[in-house]
Amino acid sequence: MWKDIAKKFNNPESMISLILGVVVILVVGATLINLAKNKTTSTSPQPEATTDVPGVPVGEKVTEQTTMSADFPKKYIVKEGDTLWNIALVSYSSGYNWVDIAATNTLSNPDNLTVGMELILPKTKPIYPEGSINGVAATATKEENYTVKQGDNLWQIACQSYTNCYRYTDIVKANGLSNPNQIEIGQVLKIPR
Repeated sequence: MWKDIAKKFNNPESMISLILGVVVILVVGATLINLAKNKTTSTSPQPEATTDVPGVPVGEKVTEQTTMSADFPKKYIVKEGDTLWNIALVSYSSGYNWVDIAATNTLSNPDNLTVGMELILPKTKPIYPEGSINGVAATATKEENYTVKQGDNLWQIACQSYTNCYRYTDIVKANGLSNPNQIEIGQVLKIPR
């Protein structure tokens, strides 16, 4: 048996094939090991960067979230009634990113926007106050009733009341609301516990 195998490798073409086969196996093996190493290092959690942001109370830390859309940077044309806060809120899901827009566009007065002005919206990470869920404070309240204020919606109320925004459905059921999108200023809502 070994003699038959040795006869097959006496042929130079067979020896070249064997060497090339071993090289291919080594290259594929090294590539797989390298991919496995890169995958384990890239999936390890990265610490979130924290920074102070203008417009946030002094001492309150903010965190930069790691999600960001690939369609940035992009241009934005200012419309009637726009503010940097609102533009950042719509574009980044966080009004705190107004500072990024102001810095990128070197605005000397961020409150002085004119209709038709072209702004560059930079590629940056959304900034939220530390301990918040997409900008809504993550500390649950203990109150059993909530009086609706201007700008409130059930999602925000649930975030503030439970730290679980999806519990807005509990508020809907407890108050017999037929349309969860229709609450009025001054309305007192029961917050079930």
